[in-house]
Amino acid sequence: MNRMEEYNALLQELEETPARLNFTVARAKARTRRQKLRRVFGVPVTAVAAACACFVLLVNVCTPFAMACSAIPFLKDLAEAVSFSPSLSAAVENDWVQPIGLTQSANGAEMTIEYLIVDQKQLNIFYTTGGDAAPMYNVYTDVQGAGGTDISGFGVLSFSARENGELQKITVDFTDGSMPDALRLVCRLIPLEGAVGESIAPSHALDASEEAAEPEPVATLTFDLTFDPQFTEQGRVVELDRWLELDGQRVLLKDVEIYPTHMRIKLEDDPDNTAWLRSLELYAQDESGVRYDKPGGIIATGSPDSPFYQSFRLDSSYFSESEHLTLHITGARWLDKDTSWTWADLTTQETGFLPGEYVLHQVTREGDDVSLFFRAPAELRGGSNPFQRWRAPDGTEKYVSSWSGSTSEKFCDTILHLEDYPWDTVELELNYTRETVFAYPVEIDLS
Repeated sequence: MNRMEEYNALLQELEETPARLNFTVARAKARTRRQKLRRVFGVPVTAVAAACACFVLLVNVCTPFAMACSAIPFLKDLAEAVSFSPSLSAAVENDWVQPIGLTQSANGAEMTIEYLIVDQKQLNIFYTTGGDAAPMYNVYTDVQGAGGTDISGFGVLSFSARENGELQKITVDFTDGSMPDALRLVCRLIPLEGAVGESIAPSHALDASEEAAEPEPVATLTFDLTFDPQFTEQGRVVELDRWLELDGQRVLLKDVEIYPTHMRIKLEDDPDNTAWLRSLELYAQDESGVRYDKPGGIIATGSPDSPFYQSFRLDSSYFSESEHLTLHITGARWLDKDTSWTWADLTTQETGFLPGEYVLHQVTREGDDVSLFFRAPAELRGGSNPFQRWRAPDGTEKYVSSWSGSTSEKFCDTILHLEDYPWDTVELELNYTRETVFAYPVEIDLS
């Protein structure tokens, strides 16, 4: 049974509503009608998308129904996906899902594009893998224009691999220009025995890490996708052009773009600044007190031409009924222009300047592979890598492609891995040099 057939079966089940849900479903339908009347643009409502919205409602209010639907693993995964993403959950509840059900296979490996959630700037691809070639795959995705043409100005975020049959997600984020009406995905399936962490594929728009040698794929599958313009042309821009002084630096708040899948805050740098902006702590809030925080996945993007980060992401307020939105900036990270590189002695463990009370706690070697353990107090935000690139005494320079982090009750550790590194010293380019938490948050009206 393919995915479209599963949805038709689900629709037939929904025709007979459980007695205990009679009034719940009626209220939901009334609310949906009111929401559609309030929209300033129309969206075609398909039976499959309507089933998706009903499914989310019933899973949340009726345990027996949720247990019955758990027999269809794909739908159970969909419920989990929308539960942990406020923006995507709101998109599904407002019929912003394009069912695809497109399957390709080769050499015993299979991949199905199940759904798309797309808007003017971002594409979220929900897919499953299958076949006898492996129990799970790492999927390397190349994004091309219609017919295989070259395009630029985007980044690709791939999330942790899951077992065959489980729903997975890839995000394609456009930083330059808007979503085209068609894309080609070339997906290389690499057999895996265990899960892998999320990774951002190098692109022309996002900071790129050195790409590790890619294993031979068991299959290369091509998907041609087209998008309904009523999805890809929606969004609104709040023009601001307001200069802000943050921590002694000037930053132009250019505008705020609000799309169904996310919000993006666009900034411009003042060339006279003594530091580049590397991160912002921020959130938006409406008049009802609802907060829109950083999303999972892509939270900021920069440019290959400057260390300055020019776009920050928040969860979307697109489907809310709020009339007033306020942006709150509570902190920032900076990279001082005169302190962008530091050094470490791998024998004595001495270092130059390190940010955020980090110290080089330990150095270990296994052959020519070196691991550097940097430690900071636990009250500092953990899980971030303070380094961008490393440089060897012979002039070899590479992006940091291998690091890990851990946090205990007392410490947060960042472990930097250098492969095939026989030298005793290393230069390190910093991601940031200092961070500030503002005593009084900066507030900007976005209404």
